[in-house]
Amino acid sequence: MQIHLTAGDYKGRDGYSGAILNLPANQWEIEDARERAHIEKGKSYEIHRFKDWPGAVTFHLILAEEISLEEINFLSSMITQMSEEEILIFDSALKIRRVSDKDTVMTMKELINTAYNLDKFKFYKEIPDHFMLEEVCLQGDLLDYVSHIPDQYMGLQEKKKIIEVLKEHGNGIFTEKGYLYRFSDDWNEGYDGVNLPGYPEELSILSMLLKNTDETNEDQADDQKSVWITFPSEADRIATALLTLGVQSWKDCVIVEKICAVPALASMITVDTDLLMINELTDAVKSLWDDGDLTMYKAALEYEQCLDCGLALDIALNLACYDFDGYCVSQTEYMKTKFCEGGINISDPAFDFFDFDGYGRRQIGNEGLGYTAYGSIRRNEQPFVRASAEPDSEMSMQL
Repeated sequence: MQIHLTAGDYKGRDGYSGAILNLPANQWEIEDARERAHIEKGKSYEIHRFKDWPGAVTFHLILAEEISLEEINFLSSMITQMSEEEILIFDSALKIRRVSDKDTVMTMKELINTAYNLDKFKFYKEIPDHFMLEEVCLQGDLLDYVSHIPDQYMGLQEKKKIIEVLKEHGNGIFTEKGYLYRFSDDWNEGYDGVNLPGYPEELSILSMLLKNTDETNEDQADDQKSVWITFPSEADRIATALLTLGVQSWKDCVIVEKICAVPALASMITVDTDLLMINELTDAVKSLWDDGDLTMYKAALEYEQCLDCGLALDIALNLACYDFDGYCVSQTEYMKTKFCEGGINISDPAFDFFDFDGYGRRQIGNEGLGYTAYGSIRRNEQPFVRASAEPDSEMSMQL
């Protein structure tokens, strides 16, 4: 599932495109999307272009007046845990809501709570239309439906009356896949509209789920065959994690999942990366996060086209060598600003078909300025000192 984010303050600005985010996402991925979309804390934003969501969910998301990133991420997580049948029930239940209350827009609270109450519905693929419903009623095969009809109706045998009672009492609806029936008035309010269950999650700069490369070891319990390890970390904690996995070395592990504050770093780190390097790098990144410089660091990594942890560490230690403008959203806007500062009237008809984007791209390159998803950045005159550590520490020797 995918969404598109745009910042309210940047709406309509030349060349601004916002950011795409795949869901469900962890907290670091959400924060990164905010940065790429230039959404400042406490400022307004919009969520749109819902891709690969169930049909009825998309309909209600488009109409929803207010959606938070946390809510839509939580909903996407619930959907990914549903079976195919549950997704079908969820989609159909939302159609019941749409038909029963056309004048009221469904809120995110209501969407999430509907997902919490799928056990209050039953779906019958074998009943695609009214004709089949009538046949099933006549044949007496609708026992679970009939059992929920009020006692005063139990003596009715006329098919039309039974159908009407079913539709009225059970909130039934026909879909292209079958008939959905709500058989209970009970409703679980799992979300109060304010506090999402189990949210937010606490994350380290880097978290990795490790497994033993020897998957044939059946003596280990299921919960011991994988372990989460976080960085920056201490040598004894890493040693304990490896001992839990039953391995002698870090290189005997398989990385199953990585959650990182800096997405670009996740692809650089493998089991061949020295543990000292990982620890020093994540410690440097934590300092940048604490100082509020993480967005600038991401821009510097993209600007330098960094592909290895050694350079990534050096960039973190030399961030003062860069000038960063997080408010520059495009080459087009950059050049229009330059022209206006130079006293040029860009509203003149002569500029109606001027390629500001292409010209800006060429000028930015000539000036040593790089445009990234996070803003514009360039190297300044301060010397860049390569100082990445060699893997010769006690941690490296032991692990």
